[in-house]
Amino acid sequence: MGWSCALEAGETMNKIFDLHGKDGLLEYNGKKYFCEPSNREYRDGRIVMIVWEIDRDGSNGKLWARHIGTFTIKPDGSIATRSLNRFPFLKAIQS
Repeated sequence: MGWSCALEAGETMNKIFDLHGKDGLLEYNGKKYFCEPSNREYRDGRIVMIVWEIDRDGSNGKLWARHIGTFTIKPDGSIATRSLNRFPFLKAIQS
């Protein structure tokens, strides 16, 4: 079975992926993030996105990721204002 979502939600998810740079990370306000969809499917077509903050360990220089939350892309492609406030980099994709 393939992964499915509502068309509008998928378009919004693609806009989020377009914010990620060549290194695969999204940079905003001096911090780096990575967004990925959860692997759970929802009957109404929404998408739950997982947000990771990426940084380097000062002692050895290795990258680490810290889970900082999730947000939902509604079936109509919109994102709740509460999520836009929590993850301000999302405002770049809102029309």
